[in-house]
Amino acid sequence: MASFHPTFTSVAANTDNVAVTAGLLEEQDLPTELESKYQFIFLIDRSCSMGMNNRMQITNDAVILFLQSLPGGCKFGMLGFGSNCTWCTGEINDYNNETKDRAINEAR
Repeated sequence: MASFHPTFTSVAANTDNVAVTAGLLEEQDLPTELESKYQFIFLIDRSCSMGMNNRMQITNDAVILFLQSLPGGCKFGMLGFGSNCTWCTGEINDYNNETKDRAINEAR
């Protein structure tokens, strides 16, 4: 499976460049201008039609890839819909190693 780990660089006046890379996150690695700046909500179709042609597995693989590629300091949530609509991750979460791993397990 492919993995994409973007690097976000922030330059503020009179400071050095600070880079944050997705993956294992450390609190001190997050510049304050990135903290909670981005929020991602994944809408996942879980209806019966997703059972055809391996669509659900393809969707799960894509969600896992996106979860591994989120920038540090963001917030995210996964909302599944089909015959009803439910939060898969307990609404909106801060992106950290624990919530990322829990969401990946939910997507599997």
